[in-house]
Amino acid sequence: MIGESIYRPKLIERTRGGLVVRFDVQALPADDFRPERYQYDSVRVADGASRGEMIDAVIGSRYSHADEIALINNRDIGPEGATKYVDYQKFRAQAKAWVDEALGEEA
Repeated sequence: MIGESIYRPKLIERTRGGLVVRFDVQALPADDFRPERYQYDSVRVADGASRGEMIDAVIGSRYSHADEIALINNRDIGPEGATKYVDYQKFRAQAKAWVDEALGEEA
């Protein structure tokens, strides 16, 4: 879920019913109508979710389980399959980095 705030958001926030993990936080410059602000994506996970569960939720925000299987099965079918697989692997690595950053802020 895409969100926006004029304050830099906490990367992990406890809410009723679980945790909100925010990732891909980007500063947006001020313009004639709005002040500088932050845009981010977020997922909800259960309270006490493990690092792996948080990473799975972030990856799942972009790729369904079926998408992941298709990417893996199609990676050797032409250049388009290989490119999509590489993009998927880059997102997986970035998801791990985002979650590690969030957990580091939480510590």
